[in-house]
Parts: sequence; structure tokens; C-alpha cells
Amino acid sequence: MKVFDSFTGELPVMMSDTEVPGPEDIQDGMRSIYFGTEGLRSAVLRFLTEALQGNAQQLLLYSDEEQGWMTEDAAYLKKWAALMTACVRNGTQIRIIHNVDRDLGEMIAAIKSWLPLYTLGRIDSRYSTLLRGERFFHTVFLWPGRACIKAAGVRGTQAEGIYHYYSGQRELGICEQEYRRLLENTYPLIKTAAVDPVEENGFRMLPMPETPYRNVRLRIGKEYVEITYVSNPSRGFRFTHPLLCRAFREYADMLMNRPADEAVPNASPSR
Repeated sequence: MKVFDSFTGELPVMMSDTEVPGPEDIQDGMRSIYFGTEGLRSAVLRFLTEALQGNAQQLLLYSDEEQGWMTEDAAYLKKWAALMTACVRNGTQIRIIHNVDRDLGEMIAAIKSWLPLYTLGRIDSRYSTLLRGERFFHTVFLWPGRACIKAAGVRGTQAEGIYHYYSGQRELGICEQEYRRLLENTYPLIKTAAVDPVEENGFRMLPMPETPYRNVRLRIGKEYVEITYVSNPSRGFRFTHPLLCRAFREYADMLMNRPADEAVPNASPSR
């Protein structure tokens, strides 16, 4: 909520162009195999740099391994964020299947890392309806027709994992076919769109005085929740995952000092 409340349409400082990694950050650009956490970090920097330089139209992303490789090193996180932002600003559409089956700490770290990117409006976010499982981890970062980082291994061994960097057309075709198959069992997680900040459309809207935020409103419907940034440029962020919707509803009830099962005055029937 704080990230949304402070949204101005400008990029956060941590995502400025000056943070985009240079060639010295990309090691062994012709490698096909990377090892462990540091290998994955190097492979991702190479992948995003090539996507930026190649004006990638779309990147397809999925990973259900722990997010420490991205979030635990602050210097690396800045490089990742700068490259991701540069790609999006360059016109790249990011389609990601988020893994929401994470513990609280991982979820918070992932949300902090990804939310600023959502404000740029080019993220197609989804979640899978299939169970993740606890035996193996999988990662697929795909630039269709150009490059793919792919890995699978026993959960808990990521630090020594083997990450393949594919560039051959046959391998890339298989990787894309697998990703498209995974997409068949997904639903939107967050949708962003320009909205009318006044029109309620049958939503229960949390009044501004009830919140500690000045620039956002929380609109709660039956099937989804929408955070509306009411200042210019106005933009709506719609959440559809049942657990996220429940969390926002409970948060709204907490702010209004009412029990979760007690109705809010003027609440719409859509609740």
C-alpha cells in the first residue's frame, strides 16, 4: 500500500538508468551452463542485457525456487531491477507466472521487488492453479526464439543447481511449448489499467479518512479487489487471487476497527 500511495509515474531511484549493469557485469557470454546461485545471477544479467539490446517484444518468466538469489544481495537486486525496468521502458511485455505458494518472508521480499515494475503497466501477471509440490524446483526465463534459462532440481539444492542457457531454435521451441502448456492452468494475479477514480461500479470503497494513505483507495468486490491510485496519472491495480482478496478485506476491516464478519456502512451487495 505504501508503494502504491507513493506512486508518481516516475521510476524509483533504485531503478534509474545509471544502475543498468555494464558489460563488465556479464561474464562468459557464450556459456551454455551456469552453476549455483552466482551462476544464476550471471545468467539472468546476461539474459536481461541481451533482451534489452535486442529490443525483446516479450519475456516469459516462471520460477518456483526460493527468491534469495534475487533479493538477498542488495547490489545484485539493484542491477536486476534496473535491467527489468529498462526492458519494460523499452517496450518489452513481461508475462510472469508468479508462485504464490511461498512463506511470508519470501512473499514480502517478492512483493517489494515487483510492485514498482507493475506501476509501469507492462506486466502480465498470472498464478497457476496447479499444486507446486515439495520435491523439485523449476525455473524458466524465456525470450521466445532467442534465449532461455532453464533449470530443474531437488528443492533445497538450488545453491549448487545447474542452469542451462539455451539459444538453439529446437531447444527454444520446446521451452516455449512447455511454457505455453503451463499457461493453460493460470489466472490473472494483478491487472493494471487506467481507471475512473470516481466511479464505484458497485464496489465497497474504503473511505479516504479511514486509511493512512492519501493517494489510494481500496475497492473491494466479490471476485476481486482493486487499489486505485487517485492522483494523476490514475491507475487501477486489480487482484484476483482468493487469498489476496481475503487479505485485503481483512486489512480494510482492521483499518475501520470492525470485526471481519461485520458489514461496513454503505457497503455494496457485491461484498
